[in-house]
Amino acid sequence: MKNKKLFGGLLMCATALVSMAGCGESKEVIKLQLTASKPGEVLNQNAKALEPYLEEEMPDFDFKISVGTDFSADAVGLQARTIDAAFMTASTFATSEIAQQGKIDMILRSTRAGFKVIEDFADDEGSHNSEKARDMQRQAMNGKNPKTGEAYDYKAEDEGIVSYYYAECIIKKENVEKWDTNDDGEVSLAELAGKKICMQAATSPAGYSYPRYAFSQETNNGTWANGMTMVTGKADASKGEYQYVQGKGYSSDFNDLMNGTVDALWGYMDVRKDAYNGGAGWESWKNDASVFTDTYTVALTQGILNDGIAVRSDMDQDIKTALANAFKKLVTTGDNTDDGSANDVDKDGKPSPSYIIKSLYSHTGYEDAKNSDYAEEIEFQKWSNANL
Repeated sequence: MKNKKLFGGLLMCATALVSMAGCGESKEVIKLQLTASKPGEVLNQNAKALEPYLEEEMPDFDFKISVGTDFSADAVGLQARTIDAAFMTASTFATSEIAQQGKIDMILRSTRAGFKVIEDFADDEGSHNSEKARDMQRQAMNGKNPKTGEAYDYKAEDEGIVSYYYAECIIKKENVEKWDTNDDGEVSLAELAGKKICMQAATSPAGYSYPRYAFSQETNNGTWANGMTMVTGKADASKGEYQYVQGKGYSSDFNDLMNGTVDALWGYMDVRKDAYNGGAGWESWKNDASVFTDTYTVALTQGILNDGIAVRSDMDQDIKTALANAFKKLVTTGDNTDDGSANDVDKDGKPSPSYIIKSLYSHTGYEDAKNSDYAEEIEFQKWSNANL
């Protein structure tokens, strides 16, 4: 009898333990890795603060956020399936696709304020960042509405939200007629052969690497088989050469363009807006409309894509969607200045989700991304790997 009671008691205990184990079954873990673009202590602190917010949005999952050494390490982790998601630059994703295609999926790209001229002109498929759309935008920047043929008043006004930016090449408008060798009323990059072109140091994407790539694609109907070539001395126009003049800072470089020291200036779109607003270094141009009326946009580069969030490509699609939706919600949740201490806006003693994400990567919004968005970036990276 005693043994039966003992057996019965042990059976009840065993049953209870099994039941408890079932109730406490661990959730699936999503491993998110952040690149150490901030001091390690700050990054770790903000990373840990983000975990509970993600778990609130995706209650069926636990999040474990780690800190990586650089973006390439994040890509390696996704390729090897040792992490599930990471913040990632467009160039890192493109490099991964070149090396190991199909291992990583981009799900989100961060957004920024756009320009009205971009918002106003899209191609027939509705894209504002295709070659056709960019050419319409360039024409509008030069005062002509390509849809109607009427005048377009361009003053670099803000409008809309985009997930990319352009670099632009500008010259003085008075040179258009002189340099228009084919009499089409415009000046192309090819027609800048032999000219002095101001660009930034080699570390600048918008001021150097993307402009160099844009020149490399200009073949002048096959005259220059390998595109236009940068030289540091006097340029031979017949060979498609242009002379590189390293910039000293955009405000100084803009002055050099306007006084004729250089023939063209490459920079971010739109450097002239900073001149017109008259910030530090630009004081002499404040409210001077000639920064727009006396200049001409020769070219816009392809869209330079903002960084965003990537996942391993074999992640379940429903989880990808839920993760994307979580970040899109959190990046706009709360006051993005609420650090939970010195500026505790809601007095809850915690930093807001939007503050955490902005403090990590300066992101204030996201839009959905897909791998096909990066076709131009992949081609640029192939060229860059071979030439820079």
